[in-house]
Amino acid sequence: MTYPRTVLCPCCKFPTLKATEIWGICVICWWEDDGQNDYDAHDVRGGPNSRYSLTAARANFADHGHMYDRGKGIKIVEQPSAARSNLIDYLRSIQFSPLHADAAHLTRLLTAADAHINQNRTQF
Repeated sequence: MTYPRTVLCPCCKFPTLKATEIWGICVICWWEDDGQNDYDAHDVRGGPNSRYSLTAARANFADHGHMYDRGKGIKIVEQPSAARSNLIDYLRSIQFSPLHADAAHLTRLLTAADAHINQNRTQF
């Protein structure tokens, strides 16, 4: 099975974005795609990702599953819903590695997380 989304998030490297540089927010790590990539990963651009460089966001994701410093994220990442908790638990079980992900299972978890986000969008 292939993923329904084809663009890899620059931060977590999972296929969560529908297109490149459309300011999409990754439902996994919460990085907002602003076009930053490996060539300028150490730069802090400000903008939608605030004070985080892509390098710092990647390190945070590898450590605890989202782009923010531990304890400094927005409510949805610090107090996840059941759908987001299930997604993060699965990612931890595969050591946050896209190479170890089961596409069908990940797709179901992403769909559930998306549904929760869309239902509660005004809270973010």
